[in-house]
This record gives sequence, C-alpha cells and structure tokens, in this order.
Amino acid sequence: MRKLRRGFNLTVFIVLLSLAFLGFTFFYREGISGFTHQIQTSISAVLFYVLTPFSWFREGFVVAKDELVSYKTLKARNEQLEKENKILKEKNARLLELEKENQRLRLLLDFKEKFSYRTMAARVVGYSPRQDEAMIIIDRGSVDGIKKGLAVLSPEGLVGKIEKVHSFYSLVRLLIDRDSGLSVRIVSTREVGILIPDEKGNLWVRFLPSHSRVKPGDDVVTSGFSRLIPKGLFVGKVGEAYQKSGSIEKKVLVYSNVDFYRLEEVLVVLD
Repeated sequence: MRKLRRGFNLTVFIVLLSLAFLGFTFFYREGISGFTHQIQTSISAVLFYVLTPFSWFREGFVVAKDELVSYKTLKARNEQLEKENKILKEKNARLLELEKENQRLRLLLDFKEKFSYRTMAARVVGYSPRQDEAMIIIDRGSVDGIKKGLAVLSPEGLVGKIEKVHSFYSLVRLLIDRDSGLSVRIVSTREVGILIPDEKGNLWVRFLPSHSRVKPGDDVVTSGFSRLIPKGLFVGKVGEAYQKSGSIEKKVLVYSNVDFYRLEEVLVVLD
C-alpha cells in the first residue's frame, strides 16, 4: 500500500513537472501576442487594479502612523520645554527680585553709614488696611527698642514716625497721612512752619511769614522741635509758594522724593 502511494505521488509529480515544462516552453515559443501572454497581461492588470488601493492604504497607514508617533513625540517635547521655560522664568524672577533687594539694601547701608544718628533697619511687612489712613507696618517692635514718636527714614528722605508699638511689629504714620503734622524748617531762610498733607496727599508747609523769601528748590528739613525727631532730617524741596491776597501767612508746596506706596525697607532713628 505504501509502495502504491509512493508510485502515485511520483507519477503526479512527473506529470505536473512535464506540464510546467511544456507550458514554459509554449509560453516562450508563442511570442508576446500569444494566448498565454494575453492571459498573463490580463491577470497582471486585474491584480494591479485590485492590489494598488491596498498598497496605497498600506502606505497611507504607515505615513499616518509615523506622523502620529512624531506628533506625540513633539507634543511631549513641547510640554517638557514649556515646563523648563516656566521654571527658568521663575528662577529669573527670583534672581531679579534678589538683585533689586540687594541694591536697595546697599543703598540703605550706605545711607546708614553716612548718617550720624543711631538707627535700626526694618522691613516693611504691610500697609494699614484702612483706606482713610496712610500707615505702614514694620517688623520691629518693643523688643527691639522701638518707641512711639521715633522718626522713620529712607535714603530718599523722611518717611514718617512711629505711631503704635507692639512686641514684634510697629505702625508708622506716613507724612502723607491726613492726621500727620510735623515742624519743619526752610534751610535757605531758616524759617519754621508746619508740614501738613492735604486730602490728595500733597505736602504743604504752612504758617510761614508773608514776607518770606522762600523760593522753588529750597531744601526743607526737620526743625528739631518735635519730640524724638532729630533736627536736620531731609524732608523734600520747595515746589511753589502761594499767598492769598491780604493773608498774613505764606504756604509752600513741598515735593518729597519718597515713594510712600512702594516702601520695602526703612531706617528707624533710635537716638
């Protein structure tokens, strides 16, 4: 039985091989216009039109897949760059803030070294929440030797004086506060007046004699008549002088170099 199957398989193989040889011989001997060539051409054309869309689909799928992978990679890289950029901006902002603080502290230190009175540096930690008063809060209190009435300075001039003292912080009434009042002197004429703010925060020296020869640009300093505030602290410069007809007093507008709403560090005069 096994021998018969082997014989049959061998016979089939020889027949198929002979047919293939004959077909191959016939294919090459009949020429390109022969029947087999026409069949081959027709089959090739059909396969081309059938398989081409699949080839396009495959190529499009590969391209789309590559583009998707590329998009995801670019998106992840872009998110990483955005995070790094945010971190760098934050670091840069901190460095700029530190640089500005160092500049202010160097200016304050230089001013302190040139100042003849004993002082203590303080940091401004807040402003009064009340809109009807102009006060700042500093991080120095009674434990640091702060007392009510002490003068508070910046390198640009007099800021105000201590109004309320607590253990670890104090409130400073600014010169522009509506309840502020300070005895000052016009340096050029040696005349004394009272520094009073108006409702807009402008500073005026009032009660100067009507014959005063004060002029724009004259320095205005503390008179030394106020308790705990030394004589000669710079307040500002005269801007304009006014006198109503028939009035016995002259008043002058004073320009301070202090930016009262942007104070960050100050000096408290202890002596």
